[in-house]
Amino acid sequence: MTDQLLLLPLHQVAESKTNPRSQFDEDAIAELAASIKEKGVIQPIVVRPDADGFEIVCGARRYRASVLAGREDIPAIVRELSDKEAFDFQVIENLQRKDVHPLDEAVAFNSMQDFGYTIMEISTRVGKSTGYITQRMKLNDLTADLKKVFFSNKMFVQHAIQICRLSKKDQDRLFQSHYSKWKEPTFTARSVGKLDEAVNNAMLRLNVSPFDIKDETLLKKVPACTACPKNTACNTLLFPELVDDPRCTDAVCFDKKQDAHIVSLLIKAKEDPSIYLLNENDYSDQKYVEIAAEMGLSKPLRSGWNGEYDAVVELEEPELVTSENFHHYGDDEDYAEAFAEAVEDYKLELEQYNKDKAEHDRLMSEPGNKTFGLHLSGSKLGHMILIKLKGKKVKDQEAVVDPLAGYDTEIGKIRERDKRSKELDDEKVHVAIMNKFKEIPVYMVSDKDRPELMDSEWLGVLIYLIDSLPYDSQRKVWKELGVDQYRPKHAELAKVKCTPQLFAFVARLAMVGKFAPGNNPKSLGAFALMNIAPNYIADAMQEIKDAQQVIADKRTKRNSKRIADLTAAKKTAKSEEKKKAKEPAPEAEPGKKKKAPKKGDEVVPDPGTVATPADPAPKRRGRPAGSKKVAV
Repeated sequence: MTDQLLLLPLHQVAESKTNPRSQFDEDAIAELAASIKEKGVIQPIVVRPDADGFEIVCGARRYRASVLAGREDIPAIVRELSDKEAFDFQVIENLQRKDVHPLDEAVAFNSMQDFGYTIMEISTRVGKSTGYITQRMKLNDLTADLKKVFFSNKMFVQHAIQICRLSKKDQDRLFQSHYSKWKEPTFTARSVGKLDEAVNNAMLRLNVSPFDIKDETLLKKVPACTACPKNTACNTLLFPELVDDPRCTDAVCFDKKQDAHIVSLLIKAKEDPSIYLLNENDYSDQKYVEIAAEMGLSKPLRSGWNGEYDAVVELEEPELVTSENFHHYGDDEDYAEAFAEAVEDYKLELEQYNKDKAEHDRLMSEPGNKTFGLHLSGSKLGHMILIKLKGKKVKDQEAVVDPLAGYDTEIGKIRERDKRSKELDDEKVHVAIMNKFKEIPVYMVSDKDRPELMDSEWLGVLIYLIDSLPYDSQRKVWKELGVDQYRPKHAELAKVKCTPQLFAFVARLAMVGKFAPGNNPKSLGAFALMNIAPNYIADAMQEIKDAQQVIADKRTKRNSKRIADLTAAKKTAKSEEKKKAKEPAPEAEPGKKKKAPKKGDEVVPDPGTVATPADPAPKRRGRPAGSKKVAV
């Protein structure tokens, strides 16, 4: 049946239940109704026959406005369509609107999936990336209250995308804390401010969880975190920014696994006298300390310099440096340089932390008698470490502290960072030059006379090179050869003639694809491309090296000044120590014993703004100090 243009009575027309558009602007409908009263319906709606009359495929707004305008009929194109064809019309018509709401997109994409479309097919059909489709579909998981806020345009789409990834319980909590007053006239989307901290607090970091995230036995019928859909690392389309820092979006499940893990450790501690319980401080959550007491276990040992144990290897993972947690107290123009330096400091501290952790794990695995400590509170909750108990003699003896050690430690740290920074300079120059290869249209190295390969051998070498290419580059070559871009047939490949130009084209793609992504300037691939680069980008290479050298010179000058200041302060402090040593010690009052000095009681001169032995290492801006070893 061909399309028919008819004037249909409104009472024979009904809206479709599959229309992805769920919200209509009543003011806009009223304006359209006024226009229809004056000029009529200019563009016909599209309908299809059904058992009760006609179902609207496209034109729900015009239909509603016609009813509001008091019309009795409406011009319509009648078209025979299947359910799937009708739905396709509705989706495309709605998604092409300029004012389409993200939640309407979410409903449309979800409905398309219900009709059997895959994410990739939806992406191709509507011209959006798979990541965009996945994030929009996740908006369907917003709670009813938050959807109302979002539809009222009192929530930014960025905030909606952040919130929809949380559990219903966390969404309800966030609604109460940030959006409960959304109906007030003065409330706008900007009233909320940043949600990053609230959202991040609702998602728990799996990299530092006390339990093994690969353990499938912690809870019955619950998969390991590494295979759980509530782990952000298992859905990179939805959480692209959390690939390296996976989070759990189900706090209830996380807490249950944590409870099961720590209770199992407490049972083990009750049976094994070599395991002592540790309490980091009395201010943190004491839930597991109380559980241990109910199980009849001994009171946890105290931590700190006056505590009852020392860690054999002190492990404290440095905090990742981000623009949100980095604090800069200098001039604004120095911010970028200071931030880059802070990132390099973090890398060095993380490197040291990983070394210390490897040493700790090695000691933990060695056979022999050891004393273990189980943290029941604080940032190390649930972690088992090697400890050394403090005996009575150890607690009573005087602490011997070198008041000048802090200066040497800080100078050593600066020199170590400077050494690593110079290595990073080479890597940065290398990476920047490698990136320039993507801008070279063509390049060739000189050839020497060698025995020629047979045509079939040239084709074999060509296919070997193509097979080593990244997927996108492979498709580029297959397209150039005029064969199937996804799975070329052998018959097609047999007809390919490996001309010198074609071989050069593939060889260049192979070299850049293999060598350019690396960041090690000492690798063979780096040598190969660096050897070619001067023939094409000599000026760019020199500019990159010069720019990095300027940064290196500034850093060297700054570090030299800091070392000089610390050296001078050390000299002053040493002189003051000698003076104090010559002064007679004050006599103790009769009947009183001389008390051993406590850690932190030593008195030192104040060399101005330079760190003193009481604070030997000036705190790095924006994050805690790195790990350190304690002698056994």
